[in-house]
Amino acid sequence: MNVIYKYEIQIADDVIVSLPETHRITDIAEQNGKLYLWCLHEDGCPKTTFHLRMIGTGHGIPDIKELIFIQTVHMSTGLVWHLFAKNHEKLP
Repeated sequence: MNVIYKYEIQIADDVIVSLPETHRITDIAEQNGKLYLWCLHEDGCPKTTFHLRMIGTGHGIPDIKELIFIQTVHMSTGLVWHLFAKNHEKLP
């Protein structure tokens, strides 16, 4: 059965997140002061590790050719994060 679950993401330059191998990100947003990623996947699917880059507005991105844009997130603090995955990762 397909389900949507949420996974907390730490706010850091380089983020490691454990997600099901077959998944589709449906949203990334702030909830109660924390950052979460929601994804659709088959229940019980094996997990694997993915590497995300979190870039703040106005910060340089020297390795942009190695990154795939995922989503921009506006925090209630006023900060804005731009999330990317390495181009060899399977994140959509």
